Amino acid sequence: MSILFTQYIRPNGQTQHVTIDMPQEIEKMAHELLDHGFHFDIEELQTGMISMTCEHAFLEEMEAAIEVCPNGPEVVTSVENLVRQAYKVFKADPEIPQRESTWRKDLERLEAERKARLDAWNF
Repeated sequence: MSILFTQYIRPNGQTQHVTIDMPQEIEKMAHELLDHGFHFDIEELQTGMISMTCEHAFLEEMEAAIEVCPNGPEVVTSVENLVRQAYKVFKADPEIPQRESTWRKDLERLEAERKARLDAWNF
């Protein structure tokens, strides 16, 4: 098991998926975050430093963790710190599953409405 990141590539922000292998304890925490709507992003800044974030896909106020480090062996330690920080934030907010349930229902409703419109237009 590894951790999936969306990597933003300069100069125009194209994306690609990259994985980072970490110890099982860290991967388990990361996958629990992913299961609850969080995602991991990574990019190289113009300074050459690496920026990593863990954010919730729909809870815009939920930026769980940010790490910035040199591009090199320090990335592994920073990924571990990022996951631990995000997991701590996630576990400290007991309302996340309730809010997550609400946005999932909203998403399902919007998808059903979109499908009904497409069906009505015979697409």
